[in-house]
Amino acid sequence: ITDEALAKFTKQYQNQENFKKFSKEDLFYYIYGLLHSKDYRQKYGDNLSKELPRIPVVKKFSDFIKFMQNGRRLADIHLNYENQPFWEGVDVQISEPNYNVKKMKHPKKGVLDTIIYNESITIKNIPEKAYEYFVNGRPAIEWIIDQYQVKTDKKSGITDDPNEFSDDPKYILNLLLSVITVSMRTLELIEELPEFEIQE
Repeated sequence: ITDEALAKFTKQYQNQENFKKFSKEDLFYYIYGLLHSKDYRQKYGDNLSKELPRIPVVKKFSDFIKFMQNGRRLADIHLNYENQPFWEGVDVQISEPNYNVKKMKHPKKGVLDTIIYNESITIKNIPEKAYEYFVNGRPAIEWIIDQYQVKTDKKSGITDDPNEFSDDPKYILNLLLSVITVSMRTLELIEELPEFEIQE
């Protein structure tokens, strides 16, 4: 964040009601919140795939603060994605303590509220809404299912086993459960973002 950017935003808001001086860090989190706005993505969607994102100034200082506060919360969740509490209501059924994964899957196509982790563990009552949180074009949960499976490269014969990624045997299970929470909490915070009204 440059001095010029901070000065530009400060100038826009300094005469508004309830104005308080803010920092470059606050402006960073405003941008992080703004980039998650559905309205922002809709307005600048065509540009986002071709050029650097435009960072407009929202009209109201109160909206700037809300974008900043939610941006800070979103960043905290995304930076600490591995350490989120499990989402309330998600049911982990364990028949025996075997946490190794070969390939996670849904019981059948279209059934998203259940993931068969392995022959001993099934995760149920996953909110289907959680699949609305996308990372790089697909649901974050599906990224975990796809990436954390045992794969053998056909050419080299080398096997990639995600069970060896951590000394904690529950790491992959806990990661999946954390990502469910990250998905739901992210969607909640996005819904709480203010209306996208910018200075023309």
